[in-house]
Amino acid sequence: MDIDQQWVKENIDLIMKEFLKINPEFDEKTNSAMAAKSRHKKLMKKSMDTPTYRPYYYIVKNSTDKINRIQREKKELRDEVKDLKTHLSCWHQNYKTAERKLIEEFGEKSYEYETVFGKH
Repeated sequence: MDIDQQWVKENIDLIMKEFLKINPEFDEKTNSAMAAKSRHKKLMKKSMDTPTYRPYYYIVKNSTDKINRIQREKKELRDEVKDLKTHLSCWHQNYKTAERKLIEEFGEKSYEYETVFGKH
């Protein structure tokens, strides 16, 4: 997989967040740590295609892609649940309508009502 340097520039904050998880010594508030962090950030923006930075790119890129895929799947599932709820609502409404018509025509204590709905 090639390094997409434009993607790196757009997502440098995510990459730096991962970088700081793995290298917490650069997250300190000392002048030297802040200067080193800034230097690494500039070098990453310049080129991520180095043995030092390439793993961070793959970690963040793969996790970002995975998050996007999961969010897409989650949206599809939500839409499917919404459709199923609508379908269920229609079936429930049809059931209630059929029950009401059966009661109107034959009565609640009729043989037909008990056969269809199994109620007493």
